[in-house]
Amino acid sequence: MPGSSWLWRQQTQLGVSLRPAATNKWNFLGSVEQIYQQQADTGSGFDRHVAEIVAAALNVQASRRLTITARYAAKVDLDASNGINTMTTGNLFTTRAVIDLTRVWDAGVIGNVLVGNSIASRTYGTGFEIGRVLVQNLRVAVGYNILGFSDNELSGSNYTTRGLYMDMSFKFDESAFGWLSAPSTPAAAGAHK
Repeated sequence: MPGSSWLWRQQTQLGVSLRPAATNKWNFLGSVEQIYQQQADTGSGFDRHVAEIVAAALNVQASRRLTITARYAAKVDLDASNGINTMTTGNLFTTRAVIDLTRVWDAGVIGNVLVGNSIASRTYGTGFEIGRVLVQNLRVAVGYNILGFSDNELSGSNYTTRGLYMDMSFKFDESAFGWLSAPSTPAAAGAHK
């Protein structure tokens, strides 16, 4: 059904993030997501695809120069086509290590394992990338996956297909949204002068 042209698509996602503001050594992002797609009635009923996805990512500043990320995502796919219902599952394990080479350049290695309906159904992915910080908190990277696979629902914003890719990321926190920042006290304001 991935090649079908969908008449209706709805995607709902809810996430939560945590980080210790005092140390800023790690951050966590968790999410739940539902994707619902329906194709027009072809005479034998509607074709439907529903994906339920949960994901969790932990980013750790292991040292001043080394950042390690671990991500796990799981899904259940429910497909209905021509009166036949099928259910498939998938689990994606991702690790990524990035080391700062200079103040603006870094290099990273990535490893992925996609597990299908059984533990014996495994596909591996591995790659590397070179990144550069263009301006504060804005990073651009070019990478190449030596091994790869395609699963758009589980991979999130990660590139898992084999071949060359380019990535752009922007890092921000609650201070980017003024109304989310904690109000400063007069004593704290005076301390920064």
